Amino acid sequence: MFFYEGQSCPVCGKPFTESDDIVSCPACGAPHHRACWLEEGHCHFADKHGTPEQWSRPEPTESEPESTPSEQPAAEGDTARCPHCGKENPTFAEFCSRCGRPLKAREWSAPQGPSSYTPYHAPMGDDYSVPRQTPLDEEGTTAGEAALAVAVNQRYYLPRFRKMHDNGSLISWNWVAFFFPSPWLFFRKSYLFGALILLLDLAFTTVTNLVTLEQMLIYNNALDLATTPAEIAQAAMQFANNIPPVATMLSFLWMALHVFCGLFGNYLYRTSVMHRCRRLKRNFPSDYEARLPIEGGITVALFALAFFVVEFFPQILCNLLLYFHM
Repeated sequence: MFFYEGQSCPVCGKPFTESDDIVSCPACGAPHHRACWLEEGHCHFADKHGTPEQWSRPEPTESEPESTPSEQPAAEGDTARCPHCGKENPTFAEFCSRCGRPLKAREWSAPQGPSSYTPYHAPMGDDYSVPRQTPLDEEGTTAGEAALAVAVNQRYYLPRFRKMHDNGSLISWNWVAFFFPSPWLFFRKSYLFGALILLLDLAFTTVTNLVTLEQMLIYNNALDLATTPAEIAQAAMQFANNIPPVATMLSFLWMALHVFCGLFGNYLYRTSVMHRCRRLKRNFPSDYEARLPIEGGITVALFALAFFVVEFFPQILCNLLLYFHM
């Protein structure tokens, strides 16, 4: 049976149909058309969250059976009662089948068989999964909250966040952060660290290019004065042997910056995610979880912009200086 049969979108007032794209509020379970949710930017009942007037699923009428035979509990003690509407749900259910609100996870005991496990509340997590209620920082930010902020590639980041919290480890190698440090940080919406790394990267690269450009101009002048192959070879030898030490030092600093980001990039990203979760929880307690995937996640446009700036800005600047010098 259609889960939202007989209900209407609170924004546009149109009854739901089986072909509609419907989203539910993570705080109260109120259904909305996806387009209507995006139009308002939050739950239509956000101002009533946490109050007795908040949205709840309408109770079934007398002529409507409360549940079909397939929804009846299999055995006594093998169900979980929803604290909001009283609906009996299977013990493995994460959300109530009537009101859509999250159900409290039960305390786990030794499983009796493979069917006793749930993909959300397993007694142990393997290397690629972290239980949703696992704390990932000292203020109690959970893996479920961090997963909403990370959005993409949670299976990679959450176990590393957990290891950093449990063991105090700061090092976790990330190849993308090594090759593209500032574009990757902007891609992950870690704006502060991304801007700092971008400025350092630009400074090292631009100054190195300018120093090398100055030596190139001297070399070109020497070539203009050279008249024999021996003089041309001598000019090339002088150029190769007279590269300023500052250019070599800046090249080493540039490489050290990339190695640093490869080693500590995941820690910088975890710091940004935890800060974002705490800030949103403090400033928007009523629709906190609804805002996490909006302000978190990734942005491809910023990756492309940062990549262009890092890779092409120093070269463009040197070409402009060379053009006006000539």
